[in-house]
Amino acid sequence: LTATSGLCNTLLLALARLLQQQELPYYRLSVAGCAVVLLGIILWLRVKKVPFPWAQFRWLCLRGILGFGQTPAILAVRVGAPVGDVAALTSTNIAVAALLGRLLL
Repeated sequence: LTATSGLCNTLLLALARLLQQQELPYYRLSVAGCAVVLLGIILWLRVKKVPFPWAQFRWLCLRGILGFGQTPAILAVRVGAPVGDVAALTSTNIAVAALLGRLLL
């Protein structure tokens, strides 16, 4: 799972670089993609009749605002940092998180 996450992060960074070279609006395309995924999740939850956790809505919004995980990495690539360097730093972060999760849980 950790290796797959690292691979997906690297692909995301490479896509950001490719779209920048093609002069395409990366952020608008990213928001559109996230909106499609969000609508799919909402539709699935409605079909399955999963109750919404209104008591935890505040925490859900806070996680959404603070969970910008890939944003600094994408900005670094867009500014000109090599994709490999940024991916290496990101994968190190994933490995440390996995070790801390194992230790604390």
